[in-house]
Amino acid sequence: MGKETRINKLTRGELKVIILALLTKNPLCGHELKLEIFQQFRILPSSGTLYPLLHELENLGLLKSSQGIKTKTYELIKKESILKIIGEHVQAKDSFNHFLKSAIIGPDNS
Repeated sequence: MGKETRINKLTRGELKVIILALLTKNPLCGHELKLEIFQQFRILPSSGTLYPLLHELENLGLLKSSQGIKTKTYELIKKESILKIIGEHVQAKDSFNHFLKSAIIGPDNS
């Protein structure tokens, strides 16, 4: 598995958190989310991937949508709670990465 494939796989596995993080700045429609994800990670999620995730996050009570003339815009509900979720996610990933680094270079050199 090549580097890009690994990065793409990791990014796709983190799309829910990425979506939440992108929406902390301002509400976005699905197309804008796709473009932001592409600009940040160089992957373009399909509509069949993105919209079910948006609906899932909406069903979980993390997002709300509003229908415009041509697009549906998504925004966070309870932004402070979302920021806490993202912070906990970052801490968990940091811990995981520290563990992996210690496996590579040894616990004394990390």
